[in-house]
Order: sequence, then structure tokens, then C-alpha cells
Amino acid sequence: MVKHAAATQLSLILVRGEDHLLAIIEDNGKGFEVDKISGGISGPHHLGLLGMKERVALAGGTFELESSVGQGTALFIRIPLPSGLKENSL
Repeated sequence: MVKHAAATQLSLILVRGEDHLLAIIEDNGKGFEVDKISGGISGPHHLGLLGMKERVALAGGTFELESSVGQGTALFIRIPLPSGLKENSL
């Protein structure tokens, strides 16, 4: 995010829910208009985002992206946890 977004701040928040792990990644970079990405998230300039989205999908999770020009970018990644995983094992 820092390399391409020209961000000076990056935050990572990890929250463990009862049945999932939520990662929120935010930056204060230049941002972009998500709905105007040519070719969708899989466009040639968004391969890092595509790779993240594919890895999250392989884990059975969800990937949400929010961004606005001049307002930075936020990623919301939710990964389901195995039902037998004990709370103190992460």
C-alpha cells in the first residue's frame, strides 16, 4: 500500500471473533475510485489487490475494498476460523 499509494501512515487492526478473524488495513495514501478501475480489481495495475482477494477466497473468507481519491484506502478481510479452534490458540 505504501509503495503505490504514497501513504505516510498505515494501520492494521486484527480482531478475533467467535468464528472468524477480521483484519482491517487502512492507509492515508492517494486513494482511487474503486468503481472506475478498468477491468475491475483484476486490472493490470491492481495485481497485488487481486492476489490478496484470491488468497482470502481460498481461505473461504471475504474481501472488501473501500477507497476514494485523496482519502486513502481500507481493506476489510474476514477469514472463518475452524469450529474446533480454541480461543487461546491464536
